[in-house]
Amino acid sequence: ELGASPSCVKDGIPAEDFNGGHPDPNLTYADELVKIMWADEAPAFGAASDGDGDRNMILGHKFFVNPSDSVAIIAANAQECIPYFKGGLKIQWWGRGEVKVTIVTRQQGNKDV
Repeated sequence: ELGASPSCVKDGIPAEDFNGGHPDPNLTYADELVKIMWADEAPAFGAASDGDGDRNMILGHKFFVNPSDSVAIIAANAQECIPYFKGGLKIQWWGRGEVKVTIVTRQQGNKDV
């Protein structure tokens, strides 16, 4: 749904054991992705998720987005960048915590969330 080639995905098949990895994508446990994104010839965008999307990590070339801000970035860019959301946001709740909801609300401004 992002329009990327399937070859861009690693461990994209859901598994109860997280394909042998750790379920929390962060700089420590997703070190393979971090090394790719910090390389001189890194792609422009990298992301990791625990599978159901309540824990994720966004990276750019040699930068990292704090997990508490990543859901706000996804919400702010969803309609413009993610084909699934082109017709509008199809969700009623972003995140489970009050802090995330506050961040998303501020980020969205007058958008219909």
